[in-house]
Amino acid sequence: MALICLFDPSGSGKSTLVKFFRSYLLPRGVYAHISWFRGFYLPASLAAKLFLHFTIFKEVGNLYYKVIIPNKLRTL
Repeated sequence: MALICLFDPSGSGKSTLVKFFRSYLLPRGVYAHISWFRGFYLPASLAAKLFLHFTIFKEVGNLYYKVIIPNKLRTL
């Protein structure tokens, strides 16, 4: 399994390149999963991806991360 990470300023063409590369790989039988992480908030993005595996943290109202920390767990 290979992992490819792209880092560059907004608007530099990362998403376009990744979508093109994925469309090249899929017909050749190579599965390619795309994940985006929000720039300077990488730790929060990683935590949000982890929290999405637990129903208690899911929140559709949060546009960026789609997770919520319930009041009873905020002290953690």
